[in-house]
Amino acid sequence: MELKNYLAGTQARILAKVESLTQSEAEAAATGAWSIDEILEHLAITERGILVMSKRALTQPVAGEAELAETAGKLELIGERVAKRVSRIEAPPRVRPTGSFGIWPASLSAFLEARAKMIETAAQVSEEHDLRTLDHPVLGKMTLRQWLWFTAAHSERHAAQIEDQLSGSDDLGPRI
Repeated sequence: MELKNYLAGTQARILAKVESLTQSEAEAAATGAWSIDEILEHLAITERGILVMSKRALTQPVAGEAELAETAGKLELIGERVAKRVSRIEAPPRVRPTGSFGIWPASLSAFLEARAKMIETAAQVSEEHDLRTLDHPVLGKMTLRQWLWFTAAHSERHAAQIEDQLSGSDDLGPRI
């Protein structure tokens, strides 16, 4: 699957589920779980942060061989651990929702804006994205290209969480 298509597909999946929600529906949450509004805020904050970190990393020297070796197998790990929601992972404080976007649908707008920039970035991915790395708090060192794939898988994970929540079956609460 092409990265741009994966990003666009997960965006469409989320949008199809949330675009017609009322404010009260978007802000409702099961005990211990984030509301849909909070999930979208989390996605927007996360994607904005990844864009900023990636842009900054592209101005830095390329990673060494040992550092790049640490990124081996990460795409498979992203597919297994992130997209499939096999376990609950606590989001780092810097990407937890705080209500910073205001009332619904502001978080949806922020997510769509960040996602548009992410898709634009994915369209311009080059070898330079394979030569720079950033640390992920759970997955470890990843190349910038892997970070973009993580972004798509992360939103796929949360799309499933939104679908579960709307159907009343989400019992795992907030996840990465």
